[in-house]
Amino acid sequence: MSLRLAVRDMPFSLQFNGTSTRIQIPYSASLDQTQAFTWSFYVLTQYPAVNGRLIRHNINSWNIYNSDTNSYGLTWNFPPSGFHYMYPLRVQPQWSMVTVTYDRNAPDNNLRFYRNGVLIGSVTNTTTNLTSSGGAVIRIGSEDTFNYYKGLMTHIRNWNRALTAQEVDDLYRDNAVPSNGLCLEYLFQNGTGSTAIDTSGNGNNGTITGGAYVTDTPFKSRTAI
Repeated sequence: MSLRLAVRDMPFSLQFNGTSTRIQIPYSASLDQTQAFTWSFYVLTQYPAVNGRLIRHNINSWNIYNSDTNSYGLTWNFPPSGFHYMYPLRVQPQWSMVTVTYDRNAPDNNLRFYRNGVLIGSVTNTTTNLTSSGGAVIRIGSEDTFNYYKGLMTHIRNWNRALTAQEVDDLYRDNAVPSNGLCLEYLFQNGTGSTAIDTSGNGNNGTITGGAYVTDTPFKSRTAI
């Protein structure tokens, strides 16, 4: 297994204002993932919480969002039948690492939800499969021009495979980033500009609209793991 230790103390995160901030990622074949994937990111939701999209994956038609009822709602709408799953996570006034993995070929529990490296829910999608909409975009922080997220995000990563439970735990505890299958990584290390630079080496840069860089990061606020 190939690993790299990422720098923890990246000085910036991106603030989503709940009304206009989003990152738009153009279509990329490397992000068109119908068989398996992992998305992981650090998030700090700000009160009052709004019903906002964390990730809107238009290529494969699913989304992750947080609700306006003081809980995270991780909801997936797999076409064509609209497989729908929600796992309520009470919003905490602190940074959390949220990780979602999917493996179409796993025999059971192929959709898994983790917080801070710990599995908090799993479900088997037996109703339908992911499809591809070539040319579609991915948005972080909004549906389109509505359902904007309000809070902070950083260390946004995507893999084209489902990370194991041990890999997710290592990612949280040691920031040991598996390089195998890593397709996107936003660390916001520059702290300026309207481009979310992909440091995975795959060129999946995104365009930031309406965001602000702040110096509140999960590693500054974490004292012990």
